[in-house]
Amino acid sequence: MLRHYPDLRIIQTHRDPVKTIPSTVSITGHLRWSRANDVDLPDLARMIHLSCRGLMQKVMRERADGTIPDAQIADGHFQDLMADPVAAVRGLYAKRGFDLTDAFGERILPTSPGSPGESSEPIVMPPKPTD
Repeated sequence: MLRHYPDLRIIQTHRDPVKTIPSTVSITGHLRWSRANDVDLPDLARMIHLSCRGLMQKVMRERADGTIPDAQIADGHFQDLMADPVAAVRGLYAKRGFDLTDAFGERILPTSPGSPGESSEPIVMPPKPTD
């Protein structure tokens, strides 16, 4: 994207992979289950883990080699966004020398409490109905 938009600014949010990977496996498993007779959750978990790891390593390489210039990316934590979205975005803007106007800050709405991405419940696939 930087090739097409050289002045692009990126905000990269970070979440705990111990929470996000099981959540991704769960939703992907449910989607696959709706179209398949069998879903191999351990295999799906390995695939998603490897994909996430590969994407993280790619971004780390691109940041290290300058493909993504440090001046064009800011890091933020998901928990900060949940705790105080306006303050979190204001801090991210400030890291890169931008001001967050009060008018824009007022338009930032917090995510509802109990975000489904924060569930620690086990992954359980319902039995597939037989025809």
